Amino acid sequence: MPGIAVSAIFSFIFSWNELMFALVLTRSNAKTAPAMAVSFMEGYSLPYGKIMATSTLIVVPVLIFALLASRQLVRGLTMGAVK
Repeated sequence: MPGIAVSAIFSFIFSWNELMFALVLTRSNAKTAPAMAVSFMEGYSLPYGKIMATSTLIVVPVLIFALLASRQLVRGLTMGAVK
């Protein structure tokens, strides 16, 4: 069970952070949150407020998921340790 939990956590985090796939594969009608954060940047203008607000919304689900699964994460990572 801990090994499956660690695999689920890592696959969730890696799939959540796939910016390049989202930029290449999505159109203007469907964008992921990281692709939307990148789309705020226009030329030499950087709206830091919008980018930071979007970044906060991107990070919050990952933090909540990791906090809920932290016990399984630590148990799964230490299962392979040599005693």
